[in-house]
Amino acid sequence: DEECQYQTITAGQIDCIGTRSCRGGTLTSNNRQSGYIECSGQYSCSSQCSINRGSVSCTATSTITAKKDVFCSGYQSCYQAGSIDAKSIHCSASNACYSHNAILSPLTATNTVTCGGHYACDHTRIQAGKRVICSGEGACDRARITGGATVNCDAENACSGTQFTRQRKAVCCAGYAGCGSGDITRAKEARFYGWQSGKLVSVTGVSSIKAYGYQAANNAVIDSGTATTMTVQAFGDSALSGSVICRIGAECTLSCKGTGCAGVT
Repeated sequence: DEECQYQTITAGQIDCIGTRSCRGGTLTSNNRQSGYIECSGQYSCSSQCSINRGSVSCTATSTITAKKDVFCSGYQSCYQAGSIDAKSIHCSASNACYSHNAILSPLTATNTVTCGGHYACDHTRIQAGKRVICSGEGACDRARITGGATVNCDAENACSGTQFTRQRKAVCCAGYAGCGSGDITRAKEARFYGWQSGKLVSVTGVSSIKAYGYQAANNAVIDSGTATTMTVQAFGDSALSGSVICRIGAECTLSCKGTGCAGVT
């Protein structure tokens, strides 16, 4: 346990297996074909931080950089990392990539960021070239997700209170309250499949909104913003309620089936 703390390590493959191993270190994997950084020990690869009245103070901040993959598979294994930068980032354990402040802990991947653990990427700032997958309960809670092609919020409260900006294809909300109280801005499309998956959500400047689940977009605020066209489909039972706002100069279409638009103003 506690091996390689506060060290600078550069290698093709780095394994931090013990409890608190590689803590507060600068880790770099430079092998593009088979390289990786594996943080499987409890608190491994984490920063050394303390919290006082909600304020975070770190005496040793970890930095994790890989040409290929980073795996944060131990409990709080990459907690409050100063930055994680890789082709793909996998936060599979409970609180694995958790941050107290989205400004302090950016996750940047040229391909995919996967947050599968319980509150694995809570409060982080995420930017992925292709996909962000939030499959654990609260996995991307209160995160800031920018760019990429798609974001999938598949579990209960997976992206609750999360800010989404400029997704090239879609933000997809499937779990109960998966995107509840979230803010989706200037994505190409927003899809709400699960029960109340978009309750209290704010959607602005999005060209296509699809509410298919029961009460999928309950008490939502949908605003065309800067979009020149906006299509809203409410096909689930009581799928959409709240406000739909079409700004001057925008062409907006609202399509409803059954009770899909009950409560829309």
